[in-house]
Amino acid sequence: KGNKRRTRATLALILGSLFMFAAFAGEGNLFPLGNFTTAKENLSGLVRCNGGNAKLFCEEYTWNNCGRLEIDRAYTNSSDKTVTYSATAWIGGDGKTVGLPIEGGSRYDFSLEIRGEVKKANLNIQVWNDNVWGKDSKTIKADINRIAVQKTWTLYKGSFVAPKGVKNAAIALSLWASTRYPPVSLKVGDAVYFDNVKFEKAEDGFAALKKGGAGKARQAERVKSAAAGTSFNDFYVFSRNVGCVKAAEEPPEVDVNFDDKDVLIDVAVDDSKGISKGAKGVWSGDVIEVFFGPVSDNIDRKFTQIAWNPAGNKFSNQGGKDGWSVELCEVKANSWKSRIRVPFAFLGFNRIPMKGESLAFNICHTRKNAKESRSWAKVRSSFHEVQYFGRMIIGSYSEGLERAYGVKEECASRELCEKRFAELETVARQAELDRLKGCPYTVAVIPVDSDYSIPFVSRESFRPVKKIELKAAVNERVGLPVAILNLLDRSEEYVVRLETSTFDPNPSKAYADKQYNGTWGLKDFPISQITARHALRFKDTDNEPVTLRLEQLPRMNEACTVQVPPKEAGVAWFDFDTTDVKPGVYEGRLRVIPLGIASKWEPFKGVAYHHRMYSGAMQDIPVRLEVRPIVLSKNPAMPSAFFQNATSEGQFRLMHEIGTRDFQISPWSFGWEMSKNGTIDFSKPQKKLVKEGEAVRKMIKWAGECGFKPTFFIGFSAYRVFQGNFGTKKDPEKNRRLWPEYLRGVKMCMNEWGVPDSDYTVEVWDEPNPSWFDEIKESLTTAKAVVPDVKLLVTLGAHIMSADDMRKLDPYIDGWVLWSSGYFSRKEHLDYVADALRRGKTVWHYTCSTSGRTPIYETYRLHPWFGWRHNLTGNQFFIFQGMTGGFGPSDFKTAASSGIAYRSFESTMPSLRYMSMRRGVEDIKYLLKLKEVAGDVPEVKAFLADAPYRVVERERHDRTTPDKVREEAARLILKYTKKDVAK
Repeated sequence: KGNKRRTRATLALILGSLFMFAAFAGEGNLFPLGNFTTAKENLSGLVRCNGGNAKLFCEEYTWNNCGRLEIDRAYTNSSDKTVTYSATAWIGGDGKTVGLPIEGGSRYDFSLEIRGEVKKANLNIQVWNDNVWGKDSKTIKADINRIAVQKTWTLYKGSFVAPKGVKNAAIALSLWASTRYPPVSLKVGDAVYFDNVKFEKAEDGFAALKKGGAGKARQAERVKSAAAGTSFNDFYVFSRNVGCVKAAEEPPEVDVNFDDKDVLIDVAVDDSKGISKGAKGVWSGDVIEVFFGPVSDNIDRKFTQIAWNPAGNKFSNQGGKDGWSVELCEVKANSWKSRIRVPFAFLGFNRIPMKGESLAFNICHTRKNAKESRSWAKVRSSFHEVQYFGRMIIGSYSEGLERAYGVKEECASRELCEKRFAELETVARQAELDRLKGCPYTVAVIPVDSDYSIPFVSRESFRPVKKIELKAAVNERVGLPVAILNLLDRSEEYVVRLETSTFDPNPSKAYADKQYNGTWGLKDFPISQITARHALRFKDTDNEPVTLRLEQLPRMNEACTVQVPPKEAGVAWFDFDTTDVKPGVYEGRLRVIPLGIASKWEPFKGVAYHHRMYSGAMQDIPVRLEVRPIVLSKNPAMPSAFFQNATSEGQFRLMHEIGTRDFQISPWSFGWEMSKNGTIDFSKPQKKLVKEGEAVRKMIKWAGECGFKPTFFIGFSAYRVFQGNFGTKKDPEKNRRLWPEYLRGVKMCMNEWGVPDSDYTVEVWDEPNPSWFDEIKESLTTAKAVVPDVKLLVTLGAHIMSADDMRKLDPYIDGWVLWSSGYFSRKEHLDYVADALRRGKTVWHYTCSTSGRTPIYETYRLHPWFGWRHNLTGNQFFIFQGMTGGFGPSDFKTAASSGIAYRSFESTMPSLRYMSMRRGVEDIKYLLKLKEVAGDVPEVKAFLADAPYRVVERERHDRTTPDKVREEAARLILKYTKKDVAK
């Protein structure tokens, strides 16, 4: 180990949050296998059936695994001949045994996504003691029971209080109907699908705080620790299915030390199964992996991972092999000793860490011959779970305690350290709860992709925010959603303002920093590029009973107020448009003032009467927006389209913000008078055609003001519309004669309106049945011959056309719009799409949202990612704004059946679903920028290849993945931009 001077250090495994005391932090999902990614066909150890049949189901489109509960037979009563259809699935287990561990008397929250063709299903909770299911298992009701099943994935949330004495629970999902209680809506073969199941212990003080009390924090777990300079070997055997469940045999011996600049880690392995060297790459043999969490100098770095094997192969997620070193590597048949040196700078520090400073830490070992993995920290489903890492303290135990908790005391032994860490953590948690005692409201930042169903009570609301920090690039639109949780027993109205600080540093004016009013916005940030909005409660179904969710986002009123019902949260939304904004830091405060709570101005003693101090329930929360020196394109990485045009400038600009570059023109508009000889008289356009021309010219003008050139989509189904307009469907001769004329007329109009042939596409067929193939081919053949320079397109939907038939149409069309759920799962279609793109065809994907209940994240946030994942031309979505008037649903009379924007007279407002999709559009602009900056760098190439697959498929169920990937891309952009500058 040499004679380098060392700093004494401590390692302590602290479960839960490592860098703040989250008094309201739950214990996490007790059912980590609830996304069924690794489940077996019969769902063994995860689901138990009572009647019916529960199996693993793999969805097309994403190959997503979910559960399927099916009624497999009918039961006939021998006495009264009634027939019963039933199926029940008890959901929740560790992969070996069904049942999740619970504590009697505690409150639990659960949620799961469900879809199906049946009308109704039931949700309950099954509870029992250890291993006595048949003896004392019983059903209890949760606060959600009977549910109306939707055809699309819908999230259902509930909670319950566990009876005293029970130790296990599972979610009971059931279908039931009997001819004794007609009408019967079920039959053999009916099924429901379930996915993304979560089961969590309720947050500390959740219920108590809602009642006005502080609640009692749970006792923090005593955790293991190890001092530097001594060896530790208390590893767990790790399995992705069950986490860390037992102590490892023949564990590694680890020693961690420090010098002035580096972390030094020694690892000694003795393995009776033998050492696998792994000469073909770092992961091909035995592996040691070391993980460090984010450091105070670089909190954006989620974790640093390094790995090495006995052959000397190295890996790091911070840039390949460089920056750290393997100083020793001695390998024998059954033993392996190694030492690594990791500079503090490599971990993200820009200085030598201070005494008592800490960072998250874990070390893992993979035994190739034994087919076994071990982890020192008790992670649950992945080595990457920073929240479950241990803690490395730079200094002594005593110094770590003092820095973390402000306690000065001698702490020498491991046992004492474990005890004190647990005690002080519990005290800190309780202090957080106590600070909220009697609190009338809380303010929290919430995820863009939250579940906004009513009653809306976000978990983040029970972890009030003390400061808000945002990061953006130049030419980005960033949303700040803020939840105000009203803990009163009555409705309350809150003024929610974004203000610059009025702090006066002149110490002679003691009252200056208490001034009440500031100016709007953030200091030096363009005021016109900040928009304040608030979320409206709106129905998501017109069926009884009507259910609600937060949906539209109109601009705030003149007073900037948000009204919130009792025991619920309201949402204020601030939008920052960083177009052409200078990189830098922009600061201000979020000021929240309840209007129905007493407050007053109190005079300062000894100063003039008008020098007064405000006291009341107002909250001031610092806001810091950092615009990084990353300049994104003002255009989307991939264009969006919504099968719709813009009827007003406000709608156009909102469509522009979400990346729309392609606008619809209705083929019904192309109408002319007929001449006496039965031909089309192009000199006599109908009024609707003149009006359409005016609309196109307006959109071209608006696009020019926004800095882009629009393209146009003439659809839906120009061929069928032509037949309807001119009455040719039942007259083959007339059809053959007029179809070419109609196409020439379309070309003539588009060119006269200022749109060249390169900038518009005629959708000849919209979602045709493949059985019409001959007619489809004939119409396309004629069209291509008559207007060869006009781009022709076919949209394919739920009627799936074979790849072979698609190839037969290739000579006559220029592109496709393909249903996302139907054409990106089968190999024949994936191969064809890739080949068509290589040959210069355009290929868009599209999907339809027909309900406000549609899961926000999967439907909207991932929509742009899906197009990027498949390297497509662009992303289509039906539809942007519902139609008001004689056709289509009115925006406010009925629940949304389409559209992500709402019209109020001449104004157009976004919805929360719009904001989720816009965030996805902004996400992938980072990938495009990274590709431009360093697309040929091996590290970047690998990242860009993996990122969309990771978001759309591998980590689809982790809704934080797009945010993580975006920040990883930003770090790489800055890294390689700096290198270019240095050169």
